[in-house]
Amino acid sequence: MTTTQQSSSLRSARLSTSTRWMVLAYGFSLAAGIAAGSATAQDTTAAANASAAAPAAQPEQIQEVVVTARKRKERLQDVPLAISAFGSATLEAAGVRTLQDLSALTPGMSINDDGTESQVTPVIRGMAKLGEGDPNVAIFLDGVYLANPASVSLGLIDLERIEVVKGPVSSLYGRNAFAGAINYVSKPPPEKLSGTVGVTLGQYGMKSVTGSVGGSVIPGLLKGRVAIGYDSTDGTFKDSVTKLRAGGHEKKDAQVSFELTPSKDLVINGALYYGKDFFDEPASIYLEDNCGPKVAAGVTAGQYTQYCGEISSSGKSVEVAKIAGSAGASGNDRKVTSGSLKVSYDFGGADGSALFGYNKVTQQRFSDFTGRRDGIPFALTNGGVVSLPELFGSDANNDDFSGEFRLSSKQDQRLRWSGGFYYFDAKNIASTIIGIDGSKLTPGQTLTSATAKQYLTADGSFSQAYQTVGAGKTKLLSEFLGGEFDILPNLTASAEGRHTQEDKSYDLLRSTAVANTVRPFGYLPDAGFSYNNYRATLNWKVTKANLLYLSSANGTKAGGYNPRATITSELTYNPETSDTIEVGSKNSFLGNRLQVNVAAYRITSKDLQVLAPSDNPLATGLVTRNFGGTTSKGLELEVTARPITGLTLTGGVAYTDPKFDNGSYDFSNAAACAAIPSCAPRVVTIQTAQGARSVVNLAGLTPQRVSKVQTSLGANYITPISENWSYFGRVDARHETKQYMAPINLSYWGSRTVVNLRTGVESDKWRVAVFVNNLTDNRVPSYAATNTRLNDFVANPLAYLPASRTAGVQVNYSF
Repeated sequence: MTTTQQSSSLRSARLSTSTRWMVLAYGFSLAAGIAAGSATAQDTTAAANASAAAPAAQPEQIQEVVVTARKRKERLQDVPLAISAFGSATLEAAGVRTLQDLSALTPGMSINDDGTESQVTPVIRGMAKLGEGDPNVAIFLDGVYLANPASVSLGLIDLERIEVVKGPVSSLYGRNAFAGAINYVSKPPPEKLSGTVGVTLGQYGMKSVTGSVGGSVIPGLLKGRVAIGYDSTDGTFKDSVTKLRAGGHEKKDAQVSFELTPSKDLVINGALYYGKDFFDEPASIYLEDNCGPKVAAGVTAGQYTQYCGEISSSGKSVEVAKIAGSAGASGNDRKVTSGSLKVSYDFGGADGSALFGYNKVTQQRFSDFTGRRDGIPFALTNGGVVSLPELFGSDANNDDFSGEFRLSSKQDQRLRWSGGFYYFDAKNIASTIIGIDGSKLTPGQTLTSATAKQYLTADGSFSQAYQTVGAGKTKLLSEFLGGEFDILPNLTASAEGRHTQEDKSYDLLRSTAVANTVRPFGYLPDAGFSYNNYRATLNWKVTKANLLYLSSANGTKAGGYNPRATITSELTYNPETSDTIEVGSKNSFLGNRLQVNVAAYRITSKDLQVLAPSDNPLATGLVTRNFGGTTSKGLELEVTARPITGLTLTGGVAYTDPKFDNGSYDFSNAAACAAIPSCAPRVVTIQTAQGARSVVNLAGLTPQRVSKVQTSLGANYITPISENWSYFGRVDARHETKQYMAPINLSYWGSRTVVNLRTGVESDKWRVAVFVNNLTDNRVPSYAATNTRLNDFVANPLAYLPASRTAGVQVNYSF
């Protein structure tokens, strides 16, 4: 064999190895489609024979779900995208009250947060957010982008459905639909006067009241709808010493919507949502570091500087500090206003629409940063030691305006098209501040110079020295165009493209972290980012009930500014990009009493936005930089069945295997890694603009906050018990495997299984349910993060806990 032949053979072998999973998945999908065609034909023949012999009762069909994921109304089973959609009936039956609850029903998506709904981070298909900056998943309310991550988990008080679109869809939704998109779709105003009232009472002070009413205001011209909600809980964890609870909240929400129809061709829809919430200090567990180097001197001498192994709450209790200047436990205040106005017009040969959106979010956070009721030890100048809480605060004020103008052809044509442009303008002011609660200090006591820069006042109020205040602006304009062509009656090709120009500016108004370095306050030049997104799809309707599709798409997560940057080369970071190949199949069997949807994908991400030390040796803070990439392979399966009358079974499995590629490094933990035998071989030296640097090679490791396997199972049963009443029972179970806390994969929280139960009776007007959430009282952390101790500037983990087992009763009335 010649050298050329050998090289060709090796390339083929490598290609076979890297694509074998895709070939197998496509083969499975193809076989499913062919089998479906045969099964459908057999179903038809069997049904005809059965009809000829004798009539027989059949289970009800699975209710068709209509979605608008592609900006038009379509049957879910006809859309060549991996979508999990949940209607209002399902949301109510499963007791979905938050975005976190929704993740329990959605294979391929997990939700990480620090114990409150104001800091929610969805992860879809293993594409986790690795640093600061924009989110990986774009979230919309009635088509309006919710840009501020603090606002994405809204009160779910009056929704028609929620759609979870998996995989990069930036060509459809624009920037930050990098890993997928979530659409909240509100209920439309009804023609006839109707409404609902719901009351929920449960353990730990759980109280909830919701109500909505709507109908025709001016017959044939104007319809309206009003909804309100109140939801509160004391939290399921309590400090045994301070008696303060953690993890509670109080949420107040309201929404008003209308539909105006001046003519048969013109429809105007509008909605306004307002939410005012308060979240208590989250329930967290402080964990002592247990591996790596040890602190050499000071009040923490001899303590480890890293954490290895499983992060567990076993044998530990939640501690809540009393912080000076607050009425007990601290927490987070949030106000969200979101409005939309959509004008739709039928031009005859095409449909036009203009959608305007406005969002305003204000948030203030005041919290203990240690997870210990008495804080952490600090050295005094007189040689003594005192334990003090460490404080973290933040203020954010964000408002944005958006407009989308779209023109689309009629959907009954062989060639269908749509195009338009999108405009986005946002302003935000944000501040963060770190300090020490010095209220325990007696007159004459002062801290040593090591912590003097963390100024504190006699009354224990926040330090005004270690503070960052910045004002940012974003302006974005994108043009989009899409087309769909029926090559054959059952074979369709489609393509979408979007060009985006994004301009950002940022003024650093104050920053102690940068005060004594090379850059003066306020100097950040404007930055522009330009990028293109596409999606190409080929879908084949094997039969009317069975669809195969193959798609290729890319995604973009916006670039941004580094407020802590001190040198020109680090002032901005570039967009993060991804490319996806996906093959899927959507199938209905047995007269639509069984649905089986499967999708396989391969995603490659580049220019990861990661936190890393600055190349300026005088700068101590981390900055966001672009390094390396990931490759994620996965398979998703969702099944819905109605085997007998009244019983609906659902199941889903998602397998996700993301890995860091060569050239991906951790810049923060090389010294600690070198002292840990399992990690030391990964420490390497690379050349940077400032010379040689020791880093941790991440190639082959798993990104944080990703479960390799997620499984969701559900059963809902309804049966008549009298002429007007029916009994119902529902169980939902979710299992997900361990997730790593950081890219170096030294620590993780373990596998988690959560089971929820609901049972009761209902009529056409009443529904009474008894429920138990987290039946097994699972306390595996929902999230863990490292918080830096100000006494030695070493990070230790805080494990955030999910709510404990909670029982309650819910009563709904409809009219």
